[in-house]
Amino acid sequence: MEIGCSSSSSSTHYCHLLAVDKRLYLVFQASHCALSVTLVVGLIYRFMLIAETVETFRSTYFEEFIDVTDVEYWDEVSYMLLITLILSSDTK
Repeated sequence: MEIGCSSSSSSTHYCHLLAVDKRLYLVFQASHCALSVTLVVGLIYRFMLIAETVETFRSTYFEEFIDVTDVEYWDEVSYMLLITLILSSDTK
């Protein structure tokens, strides 16, 4: 039994709810950390795509059409991950 929990049925139920709440909070924190790592990896990949696109653009002497849809896609993905992280952050 946890500290502050007596053996009565109502307080045992309350202590069980607290234990479930702590587990859910830990799962939420773990998913938040995983989402943060995913954002960092996505931003690094986006940077590499931009560097490759700029280099291709320079090698064509600015005379050839360069497809930037991959860069745009990862730009949107990184913004959505960032917004999700900001909105899901807790204030404890």
